[in-house]
Amino acid sequence: MYLMKGTLDPVPFNNSPAFDLYTEHDFKVKINNEEHLVHLKFSIVKKRVRLEEGGSSAIGKNAAKNQGVSVVRAKRELEMNTTFDNSYDTRERWWGVEISFEPALDDIFGVTNNKQSATAIELKNIDNDAKNENMSKGEFEDDLKDTNDHRLPIYMLSSEINQVLRPIRAQINMQAEGKMKKGDNVPPPGSAEAIATEAIKRRKTETGKAGQSDEDENLAEDKRKAQIQEELEILDMEPKEAEEMAIAVVRSDIKFVFKNGYVPGPVMFDIRSRAGKLFVILNDQHPAKEGLFELLNEDDEDTSRALKALKLLLEAWARLEDEAESKQKRQDLQDVRADWGRIARDFLQEASDRA
Repeated sequence: MYLMKGTLDPVPFNNSPAFDLYTEHDFKVKINNEEHLVHLKFSIVKKRVRLEEGGSSAIGKNAAKNQGVSVVRAKRELEMNTTFDNSYDTRERWWGVEISFEPALDDIFGVTNNKQSATAIELKNIDNDAKNENMSKGEFEDDLKDTNDHRLPIYMLSSEINQVLRPIRAQINMQAEGKMKKGDNVPPPGSAEAIATEAIKRRKTETGKAGQSDEDENLAEDKRKAQIQEELEILDMEPKEAEEMAIAVVRSDIKFVFKNGYVPGPVMFDIRSRAGKLFVILNDQHPAKEGLFELLNEDDEDTSRALKALKLLLEAWARLEDEAESKQKRQDLQDVRADWGRIARDFLQEASDRA
């Protein structure tokens, strides 16, 4: 849970806990007309730790190793249960959950004879299972009650945990957005933006192909700054911050700017040409933002490589549209991008419904 002092966690978090207590409460399970309490405790990483340390830090790697729900029986931890976390999402390391119960619930939770695990505790979705049985949720619950089915407490426990994890995950996502606004306004050498910029230069030399955006690279600096600042403010950036970033972007030869923002329609991302730069706007309203773009907004080694590859693919598409030989060809590519976004939205929503 990363809430205690005097631990073996990486310094300085051995004596200064990396997480805060989010909430805790008791959950009642009835067996043979007797109520037994299950104590649920939730923790969340401190924003400062998340922003300043990140996933590649010692505490980040340590948290990844301890990812999951801690199952505690009679004040002794049995195991880390990983059925409640999205194992593909590196941000899952930044929350903690503890399920604590007494021996009277051993049968319900499937505690093994050697007291090493609780095999019945797992993430279960009562809505999906009721649908699979061709019942309404209410009918399914009544059937479970009538037969004293031990799955009912597990369904209820899953619901209790998920109800709290939803706002925790949302808060963790907001921390990541805050992180994106920190640091330099211009991507460093070796970034996807820098690599794609150099690739365009070489491509222009070798093929002679130019993009529509290239025409504005020679505009006066003040005009370019004004255009970029205007675009950044449209994307809800504060005027002072937008001005500072616009100056940095104009004075850099980096061709691409990635931003989150509202984009109408089903597209995953939009392409906008401003002052010789190509803006790649990640659609805030598309499920790809949470399911893909934010997922890769971590700084550990694996996700950094994946994010770079994803950015390069989007930059390649942006340049494809930019180099379109006619207005009609550019419109055709934009239509394909919209169709792609629509199908991706349907696929991602289907995946979310099954999660």
